[in-house]
Amino acid sequence: MIDSHSHLNDSRFDNDLKQVMQRAKQKLEAVITLSDDYEANEKNLKISKEYPGFVFTCFGSGPISTIKENKLNEVIAFIQKNKKKMVAVGEVGLDYYWDKQNHVKQKENFIKFIELANELRKPIVVHSREAEEDALHLLEKKADTRVIMHSFEGSDSLIKRALDNDYFIGVTTKAIYSTKTKDLIKAIELSKLLTETDSPYLNPLKRGERNEPINVGFLVKLISEVFEEEVEVIDKLTEKNAVHAFGLKI
Repeated sequence: MIDSHSHLNDSRFDNDLKQVMQRAKQKLEAVITLSDDYEANEKNLKISKEYPGFVFTCFGSGPISTIKENKLNEVIAFIQKNKKKMVAVGEVGLDYYWDKQNHVKQKENFIKFIELANELRKPIVVHSREAEEDALHLLEKKADTRVIMHSFEGSDSLIKRALDNDYFIGVTTKAIYSTKTKDLIKAIELSKLLTETDSPYLNPLKRGERNEPINVGFLVKLISEVFEEEVEVIDKLTEKNAVHAFGLKI
């Protein structure tokens, strides 16, 4: 199993990251940690160095952080400097849930990250909360690299559109308690499905408590039930998808 989307840089892991990783190593082949603000990049770089071959990192800045921090150029400079130490640009994108006013600026920032991913020939991990259609539109116009749609909760037609573009689609452990998210799984081709915890968010068993990578196992089991396949089959298939999507060497 692979947790293809976590935030190990989060302060909620500061006191016991070693134990969290020990638990993850019992079941998982790899964990991918994403950067969603300026400081997360440096912290995730350090974490990935501490767990070589198991923790892989992506560098970027989420749509809300990019506007609030006003450090887009600094993030881009960091990515260019450390491009060989990351597996993807991310997470980046659009968020119309938390920011209902700065949509034009969000799009401008997103385009710069897309162009950067193209230039570096790296995959791009896209956040698109309540902005799925606009995110797809910009990707279709600008992206010339592998695309991973993180926690994608667009309509079935938008999922089909993403799949037609050969994009990978991540499902989070939210599916354990959200009927809407669970129902979306059925619309995703197994060959393009990625398993995400979005740790420390979206604990599948205890809402509001910290999530961690080992809990991706609950999601793999749920997917196996949705598709009426053996857990081992889903385990290996989603693992293969993540290796391909991110170009992992494990």
